[in-house]
Amino acid sequence: MPKACDSDGKKRFHCYRCDFNTIYKHSLLKHIRGHRGEKPYECQVCLATFAQNSTLHTHLRIHTGEKPYKCDHCDYRSQRKSSVKRHILFRHAQILISCYKCDYSTTYKINLINHIRRHIGEKPYKCLRCPASFIQKSALKSHLRTHTGEKPYKCSHCEYRSTTSSNLTIHVRIKH
Repeated sequence: MPKACDSDGKKRFHCYRCDFNTIYKHSLLKHIRGHRGEKPYECQVCLATFAQNSTLHTHLRIHTGEKPYKCDHCDYRSQRKSSVKRHILFRHAQILISCYKCDYSTTYKINLINHIRRHIGEKPYKCLRCPASFIQKSALKSHLRTHTGEKPYKCSHCEYRSTTSSNLTIHVRIKH
């Protein structure tokens, strides 16, 4: 494993495939696993695999429902610290990005992208079973259920099932 001295005199370990370097040998070994596609850590619940043990532990929170990170400004909680940071940036920092064609503005880049697609008529998500196309991937996913007959959203009060959560919400509001 190649070593070199940095300007501060500490030995550094350098990756042979990219510019990554560290003073810790174990950090380099973890890093190299990513290049090799190695994922030795497996979730015992859903069998998902991960390159790092720490990533597995973060993933396990999905199954336990643990959300140890909390926003200081509201009740938002998350399984990841980075999600709380992103939440604070977009919900509390109020950095707005604006449409170049109209007065629309949003804090989320993806919302602006989808908005601009409406202006220019771009519908990049195409159904392979019919001529339908959509601005958002989620809309295509929902549309595909019309072909498969899948209705994953079930009413907790009766036997009603729906292809979308919004249809289920309307059903519950009207019928129950």
